[in-house]
Amino acid sequence: MKPVIMHIRASNFFGGPERQIIGHLTASTNTANRVLTFVERGATNAFRERCLAEGISVNTIFTKNPFALSVIKALRKVFKETRPDIICSHGYKPTLLTLLARVGLGIPLIIFSRGRTGENVKVRLFEFLERMAMRLAVMIVPVSDGQANELIRAGLSRERMRVVRNAINVGRMETAVAKADFKRQEMGFSPNDILITTSGRLSPEKAQKDLITAFSIISHRHPKARLLIVGDGPLKNELEQWSREKGLSKVHFLGFRGDMDEIMAATDLFVLPSLTEGLPNVILEAFACAKPVVATNVGGVPEVVTHGENGLIVQPGRPALLAMAMNECLKSPETAKIMGENGFRKVLSEFTFASQAKKLEQIYFEVIGHTSLKRADPVLHIEMKY
Repeated sequence: MKPVIMHIRASNFFGGPERQIIGHLTASTNTANRVLTFVERGATNAFRERCLAEGISVNTIFTKNPFALSVIKALRKVFKETRPDIICSHGYKPTLLTLLARVGLGIPLIIFSRGRTGENVKVRLFEFLERMAMRLAVMIVPVSDGQANELIRAGLSRERMRVVRNAINVGRMETAVAKADFKRQEMGFSPNDILITTSGRLSPEKAQKDLITAFSIISHRHPKARLLIVGDGPLKNELEQWSREKGLSKVHFLGFRGDMDEIMAATDLFVLPSLTEGLPNVILEAFACAKPVVATNVGGVPEVVTHGENGLIVQPGRPALLAMAMNECLKSPETAKIMGENGFRKVLSEFTFASQAKKLEQIYFEVIGHTSLKRADPVLHIEMKY
């Protein structure tokens, strides 16, 4: 007899937010959990496949246009059939669709807020609409205090927010750490090469251009240093051109990788140059591999990285400061190693999925308003095509 919580995510990608959702659902013991996702134009949905592999109940809506009226009708039908006690939306697309589909059904809506990208005019419009939609949610769950403060500055009520930080399964990285030397060799690097890595979508808010500039400042001091840029996105060609203009031959664009855990384990220093973040999963992953971190002072970064203890924090948009921090880590590898070990201890004690699940379950029961539980639905996989 457990309340049914439905999580909606419109993504065919398996990245940080998707990993967080699955980590929470597999750690949660006091709720019956479901996922609803979309398959657009027949594309492979890695998130859906991972949910099924984990034994999570999945509703799938197949569609050519996610904002078609038929999709809203399909959502409404799923809500009526599965009768969730709470709907949790992750991202602007599921938030806007859910608001329309749940009209008159009386199902409470919780919106998870992981940050914004502002990548282009279309995305900025939808992110603005999502901010407006948050006023209609019964609860907002920012992933960091920094993200909560940003929402408050946008005029949202702090009383309806409950901060729950992202988590990491440290044990997941153990196999990757064991393969670190092999991965380094596989990628063509020697044991003496110094691997500086960043990972994320190649888009303006991730500021990889600042990192390339910073690397150009320090590369002559550290001839063994290599910069690995993992990810894909609209700025790929521009970033490659910028690297060429800087005369850098030791910048490696690796594209999207399914072996990021192993690459992280093989890394010597992880750098996050972002202009905006929620609470970066990649920093948690770096610390789970005991790697030192240099990151910008945005979003929830200071809630994970303690300057001088487990990494170094600089102001965003300042490549020269980024270069100085990177140089500090590279010229003192023993200090950098200690920072990485401190980071490992921090995520091991403070950023577990067990503690995250407990906090989220408390929110669910707060929203439901009572502790009486209803019978959970069996594991079902429902597919609808529109």
